[in-house]
Amino acid sequence: MDNDDVAKMETKVEEARRELTVVVDELGRRRRRMQTPIVAAAAVGTAALVTVGVIAWRRHRRKTRPRFASLTRALRRAAAHPERVAEGGPSIGKKVLMSAAATAASFAVRALIQRATQPDGRRSTTSAGSDS
Repeated sequence: MDNDDVAKMETKVEEARRELTVVVDELGRRRRRMQTPIVAAAAVGTAALVTVGVIAWRRHRRKTRPRFASLTRALRRAAAHPERVAEGGPSIGKKVLMSAAATAASFAVRALIQRATQPDGRRSTTSAGSDS
């Protein structure tokens, strides 16, 4: 290989480098042009999601704030004056017993009223049959 061959090869290599540089630069420009809409779309989407999230959070907060505030006030009152907190009502057993007692009392009063309002000559059929 003489110097002319080496010079020709260097020229070809240099030319290939220039062409390659042009191609790489063009690919870079195209990549940046394609990324711009993607980045813009991602930014708009993120902004929309954040906006919707903030609106939803504010609505939720407006609805729950009064409930939590009233619950907090009630708990503070109960802690400050525990004697004012309502005691539990009667148990189910006591309620059933009281209902049965009221029913029995009602039947007893009814029977007494019926006996008091009957004429003396007429006894009920059960009383007349037992006297004989």
